[in-house]
Amino acid sequence: MDVVAQPVAVADLMVLIRSWREDEFKPVHCPTCASPCLEIADRSARPHREWYALSCPACGFDQTVAVPLGAPVPGAD
Repeated sequence: MDVVAQPVAVADLMVLIRSWREDEFKPVHCPTCASPCLEIADRSARPHREWYALSCPACGFDQTVAVPLGAPVPGAD
């Protein structure tokens, strides 16, 4: 019988992304299989939003997270 992975909350993924941003060389554990080989890629299109691709070669976890950024402030150059 196949095990169906439960959805992972965006807030939980943001914690993983924040940890990765603090130290890109520190292993990040996959939220579904706990393997320390979660891969995170910053695919951002600033200034509009940040995009992060998260994938795990051990279990096949594959998720993209989009983080909208605030609107530009006129005259804030």
